[in-house]
Amino acid sequence: MKPRISKVGAVKVNAMREAAIFHIGDSVGYNPRSNGFALDRLNPTFTEPENIFSNSIYRMPIPKPYITENVLMNKQDLSPSIRVGGIRIIAIGNASVFQIGSTKYIDTESRIKHVRLFD
Repeated sequence: MKPRISKVGAVKVNAMREAAIFHIGDSVGYNPRSNGFALDRLNPTFTEPENIFSNSIYRMPIPKPYITENVLMNKQDLSPSIRVGGIRIIAIGNASVFQIGSTKYIDTESRIKHVRLFD
């Protein structure tokens, strides 16, 4: 595959979250990870340490998709460059990637445990 040149006039990003990546240029790959814990309580009383990241949700393996079909693709690049006038992004989320350029692989993971205690 021939490399192509990306031409972007302007980029505006309002916000980026934890483990988010904004990259201009080419890369081999990305592996961003983000763990989060959200706790809603009716009465905000904390009597002991929470130990929030000991939960098994953060250690459980994530199943990977198993691809059994063969995919045939025929691609023809009519131009040696990709041209964009401007990009406006409201937010780039946890463990997300925004890249202007080429990459070989992206493997992201974001785990959020949300607990609500209203008793």
